[in-house]
Amino acid sequence: MADFKDVVKSLKDNKVSQDDGFNRLEAAVKGTDPKSIQEEQKKTQNINKKKEQGYFQKIGDEVSELNKNFLDSIKTFQSPAGALGGLLGLLASPIALISGFLVGLADSFRMLGKILNKLN
Repeated sequence: MADFKDVVKSLKDNKVSQDDGFNRLEAAVKGTDPKSIQEEQKKTQNINKKKEQGYFQKIGDEVSELNKNFLDSIKTFQSPAGALGGLLGLLASPIALISGFLVGLADSFRMLGKILNKLN
């Protein structure tokens, strides 16, 4: 008799575990993921958002560095030799400014494109 009770108990335990498995399967099919999966997806989204913001922050840092360098070059206009160098610098600086900005922008958009391709 004790053996029969053990068999019935193990069958009940097996049914509980099967029901739990089917409930998880139904939840996955319906799209209602367990809380742990939802939290993991939220963490992944936050990480991707921070990466995107980091790329735009780099663009802003590059522009502020270019502005600082330009303002420092203007200070050299105090002597005649500095004025000549400054004028040459004024001629070359817009080209360097624009090319540096566009290269940084292109790199940032390339990385952003990679992130967006991974999401799709």
